[in-house]
Amino acid sequence: MSRRTNGEGSWGTKTIKGVRYFYYRDTDRSYTYGKSQKEIKEKLKKKQEQKALQVNQNTTFGEYIKDWISIKHNVVEDSTYYVYEDIINSLLLNYKDYDLANKQLHNLSPKVFQLYLNSLAENYSRASITKIWQLITQCVKYGESQDEIKANTLNMVKVPLESKVAVKKRAIPFVNSDELNSLYDLLENSTDKRNVHRYKNSNNAHAIILIAYTGMRVGEMTALKWKNVNLEERYIDIVESTGRIKDKNGKYVAVDKSTKTETSNRRVPLPARGLEMIKYFDSFNPDHEPDDLVCLTANKTKIGRRNINRTLDSMCRDADLPHMGIHSLRHSYGSILLERGVNIKTISNLLGHKNITTTYNIYIGVDEKTKEKAVTVLDEF
Repeated sequence: MSRRTNGEGSWGTKTIKGVRYFYYRDTDRSYTYGKSQKEIKEKLKKKQEQKALQVNQNTTFGEYIKDWISIKHNVVEDSTYYVYEDIINSLLLNYKDYDLANKQLHNLSPKVFQLYLNSLAENYSRASITKIWQLITQCVKYGESQDEIKANTLNMVKVPLESKVAVKKRAIPFVNSDELNSLYDLLENSTDKRNVHRYKNSNNAHAIILIAYTGMRVGEMTALKWKNVNLEERYIDIVESTGRIKDKNGKYVAVDKSTKTETSNRRVPLPARGLEMIKYFDSFNPDHEPDDLVCLTANKTKIGRRNINRTLDSMCRDADLPHMGIHSLRHSYGSILLERGVNIKTISNLLGHKNITTTYNIYIGVDEKTKEKAVTVLDEF
């Protein structure tokens, strides 16, 4: 029986003349057979290499990076690959203000790339520019290693400074402990015109408060399963996340996958309110199995990011708080811990950041306030 993997092809077994073979059926209905899945994957890799672009003097950078990203598909998660593909399409292949895509490989130079980045700076944020530049850098270095792009093509090329880009970085609003209490209190105290509690039985609202008291990413919350929850010892293990991939019809579908990075796999202790939210979902779905999702809608389906954001907008209005994204609650978790004196390395681990520099960059303003508050003890002498 065939098994579909992430909306792509499908795997299965077939007995031929008494011998059991594995097979992989691609989306174009072509079959690849082998005695093991490993053997099939090696055959698929060779097929991909045979399809590789034949580089010549007329090859453009757009053709080259499309070929490079298709090869990279085998070494990254599908959801990551499609993010890369979208970035390349929007910021390079379909970018009209500077036509880097149609530059031939032999015409690439530091000046060409710097002009391209300068053009992007007139339209995008530094974060967006950095994302496409990381992919371009990997692609060019690969080309240099294959002697298909001349050496030092990126020499001295720099991403424009934050002060030089058109779309400025927006500070992530943090919720302080009093504001977080206001959101939590809505679960019991908010009523509508008919005196009906708006959030008491709202699964979305409880999922939002769970994020606020655990620092989970939205995708980690929607992928959390009961087998990774320990109610007795009060912790959750975060090992999966919900991502989006394209199905065979080119439409995006939600799938559960491994977390963002290896460091995203982590154990997070549950504070009292976090445990309360988990117990809410436990009572909502008391007959759950280990592989069942924890956070479900009223119809017992996976919670959607769009609906979570709508509920958060409503909660912010009812609590007289400014508009914020769901990610703000994750970072508020970190900022409150930092202000309470928790070591920033510990906060970095709890949030699943790849490195502590990421944590420092997010909380540098909070950290400065904490230090200022700390040295006021000198006034006592």
